[in-house]
Amino acid sequence: MKYILVLYILYSFCGKCSALSKNEVIWPLFDSPPSIILEGTNQGQGNVDLIMQFIQNTLRDYSHVNMVMNYERFFKFAQSNTITVCAIGVDKTPDRLKFLYYSVPTTIELAPAMIVRKDELKNFIAQQEVSLKETLNNTQLKGVFVAGNTYTSEADILIAAYKNKAHINIRNYRKAQLLELLMRKRIDYFLHPPSAINYLTMQLGKERIFASLVVKEIPSHTLGYTVCNKTLTGKRVIEEVSMLLRRKRSSLEYLDMLGKWQDKNSLQQILKIYHDDFLNQMN
Repeated sequence: MKYILVLYILYSFCGKCSALSKNEVIWPLFDSPPSIILEGTNQGQGNVDLIMQFIQNTLRDYSHVNMVMNYERFFKFAQSNTITVCAIGVDKTPDRLKFLYYSVPTTIELAPAMIVRKDELKNFIAQQEVSLKETLNNTQLKGVFVAGNTYTSEADILIAAYKNKAHINIRNYRKAQLLELLMRKRIDYFLHPPSAINYLTMQLGKERIFASLVVKEIPSHTLGYTVCNKTLTGKRVIEEVSMLLRRKRSSLEYLDMLGKWQDKNSLQQILKIYHDDFLNQMN
């Protein structure tokens, strides 16, 4: 019932923007700074924000509507096929290929790290690397994960095996909420890319509280894609986005968007991945 109500509100909202048509495309604005920045002086200036604006300004035959929503809601809409929804920076998984069209790679996603309090490092392996499986298996450590988010296929399999455990919580959290829970010692860890945590902690003035630990089971990076659900409009959008990206991804302008808000170490990693992997992926 809740989903039906949300869908009704979505249609009502779109109707105010333009006549609902086969060329209407809904784009989610996830709470994921600094990729998408929803508030503050940097609102709309995240790296995915900028890429989204670039794509929307080029694909002018469509009526683009941006809406704040969480990952779970986006995937519910994507599987309904009653409207066309598209998103940027989505990981490719076998399950998602069943209901989503994928463009060529659009973003570079660095591996999520395990975010912990510096004064609680004694609860984890002392080195800068930790096992996710061993941490999940430790019932004394409370971990939280964002529902609908993909942490890489390797991590997702491990997390799913513990989803019904009392010390593991999977639900819709905003990123600032995760930091708040960690600061108040309500939880012991969560997973997130270090550069994003650096951005958030700088905004909060809490840079010295948290530490990032490399997770053994997670690869160094994944590629993010522009995706649309499998409607006729969605298929056309993905075809046009792929043609656009093949022309523009090698430009300095696009590279600047990819590197927006990255710290020095993360930017060096992105530059290497950009030249060694990203530009070579044409499908």
